[in-house]
Amino acid sequence: MTTSKTLFARTAVVALFCAAAFAAQAEDTMSKDMDMSNMSHSTDTMNNSQMTHDQMAVKTYPLHGKIEQIDTDNLTITLAHDAVAELEWPAMTMTFPVAKVQLLNGLSVGQTIDARITANENEPPMIQVIKLAK
Repeated sequence: MTTSKTLFARTAVVALFCAAAFAAQAEDTMSKDMDMSNMSHSTDTMNNSQMTHDQMAVKTYPLHGKIEQIDTDNLTITLAHDAVAELEWPAMTMTFPVAKVQLLNGLSVGQTIDARITANENEPPMIQVIKLAK
C-alpha cells in the first residue's frame, strides 16, 4: 500500500472511531436529560400571575352561569350555565371540579359568574379561573 493510501485508511479509521464516540456521548447525554424521575414537583406554589409552560399551552373555554351549589370539601361547584358553542354543549346544569380551593373563596349560591374551563379528552372539564360576572 502506498503512503497516501495508508494515511487515508488511518484517517478514515480515526474518523469512524471519533464519530462512534461522539454518537455514544450524545446518546448518554440525551438519556440523562430525558430522565425526569428525579425532578421535584410542587403543587400550588405559584400565584395567579405566574404560569408554567404547560399551563399556557392548555386550551380553555369561556363559561357563564349561575351558581347552584358550592362544595369546598370536594372542590366542586354546580352551575346552571349557558351553552358553550366551542364545545357544542347546550345550556345545562353541571357540576365542575375546580383547580384549587381558592377559586371558591367569596362565592355564594345565586351569584352569576364568568369562568374559564379546560375540557381535555379522558379528563372531566375543570374550572381554571372563576370571577363574578359584571
